[in-house]
Amino acid sequence: MRKPNNRNKHPNETLPKPSLDEHLSHHGDPGEDTFEFVMRQKKAEETPDKGFQPGSMNITQTMQINLPLEKLTQEPCLLYMSGLQAGKLWPLSFNHNNLINIGRDPDCEVSFESPEISRRHAEIERLDDGTLLLADLNSKNGTFVNNHKIKRCSLQPNDKIQVGAREIIKLVYQDQEEVACWHQLYRHSVSDWLTGAYNRRYFFHYIEKEWGFATRHQIPFSMILFDIDHFKHINDTYGHPVGDRVLCELVSRVQQEIRQEDILARYGGEEFAILLRNTNQQGTQWQAERIRQLVSSRPFDIGNQRLNITVSVGFVCYTADILPHKSPQELIADADIQLYHAKEGGRNRISG
Repeated sequence: MRKPNNRNKHPNETLPKPSLDEHLSHHGDPGEDTFEFVMRQKKAEETPDKGFQPGSMNITQTMQINLPLEKLTQEPCLLYMSGLQAGKLWPLSFNHNNLINIGRDPDCEVSFESPEISRRHAEIERLDDGTLLLADLNSKNGTFVNNHKIKRCSLQPNDKIQVGAREIIKLVYQDQEEVACWHQLYRHSVSDWLTGAYNRRYFFHYIEKEWGFATRHQIPFSMILFDIDHFKHINDTYGHPVGDRVLCELVSRVQQEIRQEDILARYGGEEFAILLRNTNQQGTQWQAERIRQLVSSRPFDIGNQRLNITVSVGFVCYTADILPHKSPQELIADADIQLYHAKEGGRNRISG
């Protein structure tokens, strides 16, 4: 015997209503940044004797949303793909001749330190219609686009330009927001997250580059290494947040006193390093003493605390005749030895 059909015994039982059918449709001129959102709901009617009767599609709500989709202009940029500046984005800034010079010469708009690159290696020319032309300037090691050696060619988006043996830059088009994002990402990759000084990784890349520059140009190369005296006592007494603010204030003071061509890096916890280009022994000693005085001459006001902070400073200068017989690792080791002497001598002093 068949089981009775309960559906027939309960004509008033309701069926689940269909879910909302949402449609997103574009209306009007395709050039307008306007979208119309249309929501429809199926109408269900039920009667005891007729059961479910699907009704017509009724528009229950129509909502027009004006979305101001900002049309940002994209500009040509060069993205560094290798070397010390890997990840750095540089918007093309043409000179009065609508040219950008690429080479080892510091006056070039795009400058590399590599000895494999000619002083005036290549140039990018912008034509009136916006076309970019790349030309090799009879360089020693050639200019390549997408692994093909060229003398002159037009550039397309995402072309990879190689100058010398290892330096690669990529042509990309970015708007202002994207450029700002790239700048922020690059800055984060080379900076200490707390103090804003360069980080240890960047320091080791940079010292190799500067070492090569000093050797080629036969100029002195110097390093200053310093750290905060009794920093552990500061953390233990006042807490790590206060210690962090001391580090930030220290970097702020020192950054204002160094030249643009010199760099300040956080070498360790409370230890910092400065690399000085073309600075002799006397100049390096003067800078080391200046840093010591910058820290000790004025208290650090951290919240409700007024702290007297001092640093010990070690410094080393390699003259042009010494450089060929030394290495960056030896420069760091010698600076570390001098820092040790400053601490052993009573702290709050320099040694070199």
